[in-house]
Amino acid sequence: MTEAVGKPVKVGEAEKEQAPGTQAVTVVSLLPSSVVPTKWELFLYGECGSIRTPCIACWLFFLIGWLFTIVFIAKCVTDGSDIFTFEELPVKSALEVQQWYAFEAARGENPSCKDEAHKEEEACVADEKCKWDSVRKECKDIELCPSPPPRPREESLYLERMPAWVGVVYEALDGGNILDEDILKLIEKYENELLTTVGGAKDQSGALAPWNENWCQLQYPMVGSATPRCTPSFSPLTLFQGNAHGREKIKQQVEDGFSYVGPLSCVCSDDPGLCSICNTDGTVKGDSATGLDLNSIPFHWPSEITSCLFGWFAKMAANAEAEANASNATNVSAMCAASGANWGAVAAGDASFLTHSIRSLCNKSASGLTMCQWSPPFTSSYCSSTGFFGPEDASGMVTGAEREAVLDNICNEDLDGWYNFRASVLPMKFNCKDKKAQFSRAFFFAGAPSDDPAEGENFTKGYVQARGGWYASASKLERQLEMGEGRG
Repeated sequence: MTEAVGKPVKVGEAEKEQAPGTQAVTVVSLLPSSVVPTKWELFLYGECGSIRTPCIACWLFFLIGWLFTIVFIAKCVTDGSDIFTFEELPVKSALEVQQWYAFEAARGENPSCKDEAHKEEEACVADEKCKWDSVRKECKDIELCPSPPPRPREESLYLERMPAWVGVVYEALDGGNILDEDILKLIEKYENELLTTVGGAKDQSGALAPWNENWCQLQYPMVGSATPRCTPSFSPLTLFQGNAHGREKIKQQVEDGFSYVGPLSCVCSDDPGLCSICNTDGTVKGDSATGLDLNSIPFHWPSEITSCLFGWFAKMAANAEAEANASNATNVSAMCAASGANWGAVAAGDASFLTHSIRSLCNKSASGLTMCQWSPPFTSSYCSSTGFFGPEDASGMVTGAEREAVLDNICNEDLDGWYNFRASVLPMKFNCKDKKAQFSRAFFFAGAPSDDPAEGENFTKGYVQARGGWYASASKLERQLEMGEGRG
């Protein structure tokens, strides 16, 4: 029999007597002999009065653990998943919170094509008021006045419910500035090929598949029948392509119908100075104390603007007639096909907004801002073209004073278009004092050739990932540029 004796003794002291058949074990104490264990320490050690066993402490802690477990389970049953959130929960007794919950509950009771009951295609198709979107995989309401079906590549190509786009990140090495002219020329060289032939990219069948002919998202004219054009690129290069050649291209494209605002683009010209419809004090020519009469005010403006307006009205009237004829052929209400065919119809859309926009234009123009000069894509709602595609339309970049004006414009918060474009392609912490950035990015969007859901797979596997396809060719272009120039 072996017995362990656990009584503390002094270091070096051993039991003098041992019972036959037993073995003494000496426990060394690191505490002074004068230190007496407390009752709690003795309890943890296993002594409780005359009872000496470690089971007491073990079972007590076991019971305490079970107690906390039971309390936690009861709390979970009461609070549900809210117990696991770190967000501050609303005070449900507050009137505002109760009103919000009441609104949500009432809204949930209204059936629609986007409720839970229409999540599946079968349930959506079975409802005569709904239609299934095979591209976005969702149920939609049937429109009373449906828009015409999208034309080829007019709509974004969707991949897993998200628009397909190509992103490029540019870096200026060795502390360079991405906006330096020599680096922008490298970007121009790269994008001119990336957005056209892509260095000879092929589709899955082995046929050449230029980006601008097969996959770029297209912009169609607002009026007229001009050939659709690739959507402008979100690229730092685009900001600097509004030189004299670029502005002439933009002017022609706007006249062909590639405009954001239609007739309002008639205020634009190649003059960076005061808009011709504005007075030097920032008021609109023809404006009066009684208000802006949108029906008569065009006759107070320069004759070239008035002629431009009537030209737009004629185009809009022709479009309205074509839509009305189409509505008769398809039994669609003529009301749905009607569109603005004159300035009065344009003004009737939202007269207060139009009045505010024109007055704001003149106010900013009189303050010295360039508001009515033909401008690169996305930088002006009035004077930009929706179809200016750099690789096909640009020739060189702005230089000298025009380049400095661009750098000033992208840092001017009063020029919303320029400022927002800069935020899209340059770092958020862009230093407007030095006009310098090491990094930039660019975006190019793909268009859906049709509404066939298979177009997404055709784009990814049949074009981007194909042998000799877009990705392989774009990577080859990048390597050639880096090896040949070594600057960015």
